Amino acid sequence: MNHRSVARRINEGIFGGGQRGVLAARRNSGLMAAVLRGCPSGRARIASIMNAPHAPKAPVDAIAHDVAASISWSDAFLLGYPPMDDTHREFVDCLRALQSASDADLPACLEAMRAHAVGHFEQERQWMEETDFPAAQCHIDEHAAVLGTLEGITVRLRDTGDTEVVRNIALALADWFPGHADYMDAALSHWMCKRQYGGKPVVLRRGVASR
Repeated sequence: MNHRSVARRINEGIFGGGQRGVLAARRNSGLMAAVLRGCPSGRARIASIMNAPHAPKAPVDAIAHDVAASISWSDAFLLGYPPMDDTHREFVDCLRALQSASDADLPACLEAMRAHAVGHFEQERQWMEETDFPAAQCHIDEHAAVLGTLEGITVRLRDTGDTEVVRNIALALADWFPGHADYMDAALSHWMCKRQYGGKPVVLRRGVASR
């Protein structure tokens, strides 16, 4: 299915067909463009993030205790589909714990992050497959790349005790998540709300500037 067909199906699914759907889709063109931009290269985009250098690297103690360097939940992450927002809050909480963990606590926090990702990604896969979401495969590919990375570094930490790579991946995940949520998850949130509630999600963000 080409990009034009995917866009048409997303537009019809979220906004309804006909002229009204076309006009609504144009008003929401940023979301549509973002979804299509992510689709062809989801796995490659994640791979580039995961492999990107993070410089300069802070000392381990600084990373563990610098709260300002940690991801935190805010209403900026809300997408308007409550089950997804609840899962995303858990993701952020797990990632924050991983970022701030001591070396002694790192294996347990990494396993918690990995276990959360398994359930999180499976939940979204089921939503997409059950509702025939048009952009499902690129979304699933990104999840697979992230989960594969988490599983790989879990083995590496167990076998080599390499804590630095875990901390670098935690930083990479914090870079990845906002963009993934804004692009792919926002489209899925719209899709699910249309099917369950008959309209687009309504999001009230406290203390967050309009975007």
